[in-house]
Amino acid sequence: MRRRTGPAAARIPAPWALAVALLLTAGTAARGQQVEIPGGKPVPQAFMPAPVDPDPITGEIPENAPRVAWRVWAAHADFRPRSRPELASPPAFGSRGLSFLEPSHVLMKYQGSDNHEYLLLASGTPATNLSGVRQVLGWVPRDYVIDEARAERSAGSAVPVKAMLVNDAERPDTFTEDTGAFQEAVWTQAVPEPLDDEAGRKAYRLKQYALFNIFWIYARTPHGPLTSTAEDRDRAWLLIGTSPNLTIDAMTGSDNASEVIQGWVPERRALLWLTREGLAWDRASTLPQARDRRKDRGAVYTSAGDAYAASYPETFAQMAGGPAPAQVEAIATEGAVESDEGGWESVAYKPHHMRMPRLNWPGPFDEDKTEFPERGDPTGKNELIRVGSISGFDGLSPEEVADRNQKLDEIGRLLEVTEILFVIDDTISMGVHFEAVAKAVEAIEKDAKSLESRQRSEGGKAPLIRAAVSFYNDTDGRPEGAVPYSVMPLRPAAEFGGSIAREVRGHATNNGGDEREMVFFGLAKAIEAAHFSAFSRKVVVLIGDAGDKSDPEDPSHAEAVGRLFRPASDAPIELVSVQVVPPQPGAESGAFDRQVRHLAAFLNGSRREGGRTLGRNEILRPGQELDELLSETYEEVVAEARRKRLEIDQLRAGDFNTEIGGDIKAILRRLGIDVDAIRRQSEGKFQLFRPGYVWRYPQGMEGRSRQVRDVVLLNGAEIQDLITSLEKIADWRFGGPQRSRATKEGLRELIDALVGEYADDNISFQEAMRRRMELRLRTGLLALRPKAGELDVSLQHIEDIHHRVSLLRDIVADQERDWVVRRVPDGNQELIIHTPGPEVRQSRRWFTIPGGSARWYWIDVEDELP
Repeated sequence: MRRRTGPAAARIPAPWALAVALLLTAGTAARGQQVEIPGGKPVPQAFMPAPVDPDPITGEIPENAPRVAWRVWAAHADFRPRSRPELASPPAFGSRGLSFLEPSHVLMKYQGSDNHEYLLLASGTPATNLSGVRQVLGWVPRDYVIDEARAERSAGSAVPVKAMLVNDAERPDTFTEDTGAFQEAVWTQAVPEPLDDEAGRKAYRLKQYALFNIFWIYARTPHGPLTSTAEDRDRAWLLIGTSPNLTIDAMTGSDNASEVIQGWVPERRALLWLTREGLAWDRASTLPQARDRRKDRGAVYTSAGDAYAASYPETFAQMAGGPAPAQVEAIATEGAVESDEGGWESVAYKPHHMRMPRLNWPGPFDEDKTEFPERGDPTGKNELIRVGSISGFDGLSPEEVADRNQKLDEIGRLLEVTEILFVIDDTISMGVHFEAVAKAVEAIEKDAKSLESRQRSEGGKAPLIRAAVSFYNDTDGRPEGAVPYSVMPLRPAAEFGGSIAREVRGHATNNGGDEREMVFFGLAKAIEAAHFSAFSRKVVVLIGDAGDKSDPEDPSHAEAVGRLFRPASDAPIELVSVQVVPPQPGAESGAFDRQVRHLAAFLNGSRREGGRTLGRNEILRPGQELDELLSETYEEVVAEARRKRLEIDQLRAGDFNTEIGGDIKAILRRLGIDVDAIRRQSEGKFQLFRPGYVWRYPQGMEGRSRQVRDVVLLNGAEIQDLITSLEKIADWRFGGPQRSRATKEGLRELIDALVGEYADDNISFQEAMRRRMELRLRTGLLALRPKAGELDVSLQHIEDIHHRVSLLRDIVADQERDWVVRRVPDGNQELIIHTPGPEVRQSRRWFTIPGGSARWYWIDVEDELP
């Protein structure tokens, strides 16, 4: 939804003689649409989609122009595409209102005379080209769609803009003074406008968030830069998502927009976080061994004036023209526990505990605007910092809320694990179906690798997909002592390397002897060897043609093996049986059908209230390909596992209105979380979040013992990108006589990588890092301050960078080590070198944000960030 301006946006082709090919399905309403291109010409039937700028002189589309898909998503629910590129023009004939986040593709763009850029949209979901286009929809203002698969970036940097929803008891729109009651927590909507009646709220409200969350901004309206006046802010809306990027599967064309994009919220109910910076309470300064141990707990104040009044009342009086209030209450205080050696200690952070986002100093139109300065203390050494302040919820501290959400996240990741076990009859009559099973296994392996690759690019880890193939047959007609099964444990599909598919293709068939096989015995052995996880989405796909040797009219045999599908404390195993021949009454195929129906009935009869169907029987239809049926089954399993994770994430985010399946509720209860109780207890409540102010140093200890320290929020991909860039110079720390030249070349390459453009001598290292990371504080790298043409970096600087790179590598590898400090001569000086100790310990530092898959890390600026 970003408006383009300038020459590229204003180009209007003169003749509009575009060879644009449109593939329309026969008999659709598209044939009757009166959609026009500029000049009043109807959209031709022979239309080649080319969402590129025409030649500015001839108006022709270049012959080599890429015919690739430009996907957009509807951001205004029920907007009807127009017949012409004018907002005031009639809707396109036969068009309908677009559903929220409905995907479409751009055929053409045009700069309208009403200051809107318009897109000619067509339906369909092509993956990499436009062969899937089905129907012309009409013209839509570019402001009315999400036109990029990524969130907005902070001006001049690569940092996506984040938003945090404000729930504040002191704001007039969240607290009713006459009744003293809280109003509703923030709702997201499918349209960016107030919903003043019940019908509108019912139609367009999406989700409600009672807890603190971090979101990313995908669009804003009215369109334009950050709102600059109070009036703008009152009418502005933000479109928020749970991840900084959308993903589009290049194979299938599917995307995750409906999962990521949460809806529109009023900008006045959001605080914007433009950087990566945050603050954490400095625990080290509260420990008994601290040189200047702090005596008082840190505090966050409602306003800058309150912060001055609490710490520097005389300065407050000078600035305010009157005495400071006798008592000032903090809106948040540092968590503390008793120390074993007397006094108190600051509570240690866990990786998932939220730090305080560092916010821009308030502007003239912010509600907490102030005349007090950031640096105005009488010592000249302190700094007042504007932060986001998070309160507790429903009797829990902010850390306890985060702990509960972390437990939900761990459960969600367990539920998202997908496990699929194929169990196939390997007697002679079934050999023709091995190829289909091998193809299905290859498709699963390919999907798992693709998912891993996409998640890795976003700094996340893909949900685990495990699979296995087992076989069964019979002892009849085989040598004495023959084993009527061949089984294997479940393994990560992304690690198959084609081996399982090759094994299936090369598997030898066995003589089945009589007509019946040992189906139930083989099924039991396969489940036993698979080693299913406790709470994963797990499915057994049974593939056969003939029945078990037991009596098909006696259900007790099916029920005996069915109990293996329902472990006492684990999530159930589901059954999908695939019969490759039509069942015939009285025949062996009829026995198979009868027996698997007994098994499915037992599983479905034992499911919990509200649970899904646990057993079903599929019969291969004439002309139906077995590998396609198996792939469809796998896709259903993965989709169901993802649904579970999303339901859990909605709870984590504080959307307590979300519907939770009975099977998930049962699992959560067994793990100590009662969803219904949480919903009842939290009704009408929300976690307070608002801006606040904190001093870097406590009064009287300026410059000696800080109470907050700087941290930055990075995801795994960003850390790896930083490591890759820094390795260019870190590995040259022992360059001998060539050290100076190599260092300069390395820094120049690093600047190129960080800035994304050729670094001339006018771009400083500090500016490069600022653009890359949107850092306003001084890190070790920023402190170097060289220009590309005049680099003067010591070997100690390079060694320090190398050490920090090693620390970052350990962090993303979920490990930590002790480091030995050595001092070695370096000319007339000593060089401090850090050497890793022999012991490597597991240490998980990452956490996830509800609705996203990326792994996020809080990195300490002073001790860890280069």
